[in-house]
Amino acid sequence: MRIEDAIRQHGFRRWHERRLIEAHAYLITAFLTLLAILVVLEVVNFRQSIAGVLWLIIAAVGVVVCIHAFRQFCRLTFGAHRMAEQAHCPKCATYAKFRVVRAFDAPDKLEGRALTVRCLGCEAEWTIG
Repeated sequence: MRIEDAIRQHGFRRWHERRLIEAHAYLITAFLTLLAILVVLEVVNFRQSIAGVLWLIIAAVGVVVCIHAFRQFCRLTFGAHRMAEQAHCPKCATYAKFRVVRAFDAPDKLEGRALTVRCLGCEAEWTIG
C-alpha cells in the first residue's frame, strides 16, 4: 500500500504507530537471528562432518537475514521519525491533524513519495515526505 493511501485510510497517527510496530518486528527478527547464529557457531563442530559445513552455510544465510532485518528496522524507524517531525502544521502547530491533498513522486523522500497535506484546523498547506 502506498504511503498516501495508508495515511488516508488509517490517519497519520495510526500509520505512524503501525510503521513503528513493523520496524520493531524487524528488530526482534534481527536479534533472534543473531542469537541463533551465535548458538550455531558455539555448538556445532565444523571440522567433524559434512553436517558442520551445512550448519556453517545456514549460519551464513542467517547473517544475511540479520543484516537485512536490521537495515529494514533502521529504514522504517528513521523514515517514520522524519515524517513525524514534519507532521506539525506550520501555521497553528497542530500535530497530525491533516488530510492528504495530493501525492507526488520525490526520489529523495520516504518511499520515493512526498505529500501535500492540509491542516484540518486552519486549512494551511505544506509538504511532508
